[in-house]
Amino acid sequence: MPFCIFVISFALAFVQSSAKAEPGEFSQEFPARYVNEFNLGFNFKSFEYIESQTPPLRSEERAQVFMPSISGLWGRGKLQWGARLEGLFNFNSQFTGTTFSGADVRGTNQHSIWEAEALLNYQLLENYKALFGFGYHYWDRFLNGEKGYREIYTWYFLKLGLEVSCYKINSFEFLARVSLRQMLMGKINIIFSETYSGGDDTELDLGNKMGYQFEFPIRWQWPSQNQKLPSGSDQEPTRRGIEATPWYAYSEIGESNIKYNSTQLSSGVLGSIREPASRTQELGIRLAFFTRY
Repeated sequence: MPFCIFVISFALAFVQSSAKAEPGEFSQEFPARYVNEFNLGFNFKSFEYIESQTPPLRSEERAQVFMPSISGLWGRGKLQWGARLEGLFNFNSQFTGTTFSGADVRGTNQHSIWEAEALLNYQLLENYKALFGFGYHYWDRFLNGEKGYREIYTWYFLKLGLEVSCYKINSFEFLARVSLRQMLMGKINIIFSETYSGGDDTELDLGNKMGYQFEFPIRWQWPSQNQKLPSGSDQEPTRRGIEATPWYAYSEIGESNIKYNSTQLSSGVLGSIREPASRTQELGIRLAFFTRY
């Protein structure tokens, strides 16, 4: 399914780009590419996390958060490389679910999430850019309940994407991005020793799944007013601007293996445990200030 979405999005972006932007159009206002770019901003996003539990057990979380983000790209010719870092420590979500014994629980859970990614971009054509990435995701989650416990999710991921410059007019540029993300080496550490006397900690291997993301950046940029370029230089002036990017992302985590956990709960020994499959939907807008040169 994600692969089909990727192909369909590529086709739609190609048609739109061909119809809207003629070869060479706006070439003086927008050169074919800027090799170096620095971005600083934040994501405002709403997310929904739902585990595939066997009734009457359930686990659902929802939150709205501001998440700072920073990225930089450097390059030469058609190739760019760089990095991205995004994260937020100690934010709350609204939780609706059950304890291990099936008792209803409603309240707030605490989270820390951060993600780092190495970036590699390649300019295919004037309006098309291939996007590659390799990253690491960390999610620390404290679940309230009988006494509460922590879950720490970690995984690596590979990204493959496409960016299309769909329309350019005056100082504005409209783009579309679609990307696939393959989860790798997913693990979860379930920690009871911090809240239960004699609690047993367990590490499980998560099922690796593929996710996808759509982004629609809108850029407003202007050249540096005081920059003086050498006479006859083909160097483009430094440009600064603001980028607003509405986006949607969908991801899944596969069910883990099963292990025995000896933690003593009020209802008895915990016993065999597993991390159920889950899905996450995110909808947000990213606002950033950027410099391109």
